[in-house]
Amino acid sequence: HYLISLQNNDGSWFQEPLNTAFVLYALHIYAKTADLNLKKVLKTGTKYLENELKTLTKNILSSKDEEMYPGLDWKAILFGNIFYTLGIIGVIESKEEVILAFKKLESKVIKYRHALTNVEAISSMLKCYELPFMGEPPNELTRFLFRFLLSDCLTNESLRDCFIALNTLTILQNKNKEIVKQAWQEERKHYSQHRNLEYQKLIDKVVQSKLNELGDREEIETLAY
Repeated sequence: HYLISLQNNDGSWFQEPLNTAFVLYALHIYAKTADLNLKKVLKTGTKYLENELKTLTKNILSSKDEEMYPGLDWKAILFGNIFYTLGIIGVIESKEEVILAFKKLESKVIKYRHALTNVEAISSMLKCYELPFMGEPPNELTRFLFRFLLSDCLTNESLRDCFIALNTLTILQNKNKEIVKQAWQEERKHYSQHRNLEYQKLIDKVVQSKLNELGDREEIETLAY
């Protein structure tokens, strides 16, 4: 009820598309089991996000290659989360231009992969592959993301970022188990303390370790991930 009370007349939350995507996703999932009529709330929120995605798509498709790099992390986070939320709701799977924009943005993430250090940007794009119409991520992207995310899990002191990385690694494994298996065989030599572990046992160990680090005053975002 509190979230609903904060919705603007234009369907947004705080007139900001990223916050709207997060809230709309949460309410969409909640509405499946709640004894509460959220049709109007979801409809107006979806309409707002569709308009935002239309604008983003147009800007991405019309941008020159050199214009894509500045703010690439933010573009990936924003587009990825809006695309994902609308995909979960089920309103974008037939829109070819949106898929083209996603692929163009994804190609820039791959191209500039060594400059990207924001695990949330990586995750925002990759989680879109959970959508049933998206197929598998490119092998090159899978291998790069695996190395990046595994390193983040094992070295990053931020619990929030670690949980984001672990969630994304799960998506990678679900989508292309064989590539992940091969990637671990290549990477294990860099982790002397873990090299004798099978990949799933390593992940289980990391998950348990990170869960044990959670304290009573953890930020809500970390707990959510």
